[in-house]
Amino acid sequence: MNKNVDILALIEDETRLISYRPTWNAFTGSVNASILLQQIIYRWIKNKRQPFYKFSRPCGHGRYRKGDSWEEELGMSRSEFETARKKVSTRTRGNLDKASLVSYWMDADHCTWYALNETAVIAELAKLHPDEPDTPPVGIQSELVQESSIRHANGVADAGIQHQLMQESSISKCENPASELMKESSIRSTKKINIDDLNKNDLQTSPSSVGELNKNDVDDVLPLDDEKSLHPLPAETVELVTAVADWMGFTGDITYEMQRHGLMPAALLAWAFWVKVDGGRCRNPVGVCISKWTGNGRRGPELPPSKWLDLARAWLDLDDNGRSELLGTGGASYMLSYDFPYPDVMPAFSELYKATQGHPLPEALKPVYPEHLEEGEEQGGAVLGDEPDELEEVGTAVAIPVNGQRNPEVDELWTLLLFNETSPAFKMWLKDTKLLVDDMRAVIVVHNSYAAEWVNSLLEAINRNWKILTRHTGQEWHELTITGAVEEAYLVAA
Repeated sequence: MNKNVDILALIEDETRLISYRPTWNAFTGSVNASILLQQIIYRWIKNKRQPFYKFSRPCGHGRYRKGDSWEEELGMSRSEFETARKKVSTRTRGNLDKASLVSYWMDADHCTWYALNETAVIAELAKLHPDEPDTPPVGIQSELVQESSIRHANGVADAGIQHQLMQESSISKCENPASELMKESSIRSTKKINIDDLNKNDLQTSPSSVGELNKNDVDDVLPLDDEKSLHPLPAETVELVTAVADWMGFTGDITYEMQRHGLMPAALLAWAFWVKVDGGRCRNPVGVCISKWTGNGRRGPELPPSKWLDLARAWLDLDDNGRSELLGTGGASYMLSYDFPYPDVMPAFSELYKATQGHPLPEALKPVYPEHLEEGEEQGGAVLGDEPDELEEVGTAVAIPVNGQRNPEVDELWTLLLFNETSPAFKMWLKDTKLLVDDMRAVIVVHNSYAAEWVNSLLEAINRNWKILTRHTGQEWHELTITGAVEEAYLVAA
C-alpha cells in the first residue's frame, strides 16, 4: 500500500512541471532565462498586469512563504538564477526600462518587485516568425504610473494583494500564461501575431537540460548561393564575432564572411584557437582559415579540428561562473570541480592556455566579474554597489569565528603569491584579500559570498601554491594551513 501511495505522490509531483519553449532562447540567451521569463509572465498576468514581488531565495523576511522563492520554484542555484535574470531584466528605481524585457527594483522593505515590458516581449516574439508582417504589433501596456511606482518602491502596497501573491504558486499546471499574454495582446494590437508554439500546452521540459550542447546544429555550415538571402546578424553576435576576428588577426568584414558562408560563432572561435596554437607553423594562418571556411571555390567548407570546436562550443555555452572556473584552473585539470559540465575539453584548454601565456580568450569573451571586485569601495564591512535581493535571516547567515590577527610577514608572502599567480581568475577573486593567522591556521577574508564560494572550492590548490611558495621564501610559515574563506560582512569575533 505504501508503495502505491509513493507512486501516486510521484505522479502528482510530475504534474507540477514548468513548460519550456526552446525558440525563446533566440532572444533570451539561455534555457534558464527562457524559463524565468515564462514564469515572470505567469506572475504578471496573475497579478492583473501590475508589478509583483518575489524573493530570489529562502530568507527570514516576514513576507516570505516557504517554497515560493525563485530558486525553490525553478530548481536553480543562486548563480544560475542571477545569470538568467541578468539576461532578461534590468534593475531600475521603480520605473519600467523600455529597452529591457523585465524591470525589477528593491523597495525600502527589502522586497524585490518585477514588472513586465509587454511591448518588448511581444516584439521579440514577433521576430521569431519572419513570414509575418515586418511591423511588430503595438504593445498593450501603458507606462507604469509614477504614483504606483513610488507606492511599491516604498513598500506600502496593499498587504492583502501581497499575501495573495506569495500564497500563489507560479508552477504551471493546466494554465499557459505565456499563451494568454499572446492571445490577449493579439486581440488588442493592430496586427495579429500567429505564434503556434505559444498555443501548445503539451511541451513540458525539465530545467535539467540546462548546459547540454546540441552538437548537430551549433556549427553546421550552410553556404548561401543567393546574395539577396543574406540577413543582418544580431548586434550581440556582431560584437562577439568582431572581437574574435580581431583577436585572431582577421582584417576583413567578418559579418559578411559569416553571412555568405554560413560560418557560426563557435566555428569562428575554434579557428581562432587553431591560429593561436598551431598557426605558427604556417606563413599565413588566417588565410588558411579563410580557405577552410569558404571551401576556396573548389570544395565544400570545412569545420575546424574537433578539439577546438568542442572547446569553443563549451566556452560559449558556459555562464560566467563556469568560465571563471575554467580560467581559474590555469590549464590544470585536477583543479576542476567534480560538477564541471565539460571536463573533456581540458586537454585542449591546457594547450591553448600555455600557447597564449595565460590569456586564452579575447576580453569580450571573458567572464564578467562583479564590479565591486575591481573598483568598489568598502564601508563598514559591506561592499558598496553590491545588490542584495532581499533581507536574509540573520540567524541563517554564515558567521565564522576567527581568533586570528594580521601578520606582516604573512601579508608579504600572500601578496607575493598573488603577484606570481598567472590565472586571471585567481587574481580577480583574491584581489585585496588578507589572511588572519591563528597559530599555524589562517582564513582568507574576502569581499563577498561569491568570492568565498570560489575560494573554498579551490582551497586545496591554494594551499598547494602557498606551500610551494613558502618552501623557498618563508620557511617559518611553511606549515601554515589555510582553512577557508570568510566574507568580511559576516566576520565575527570568536
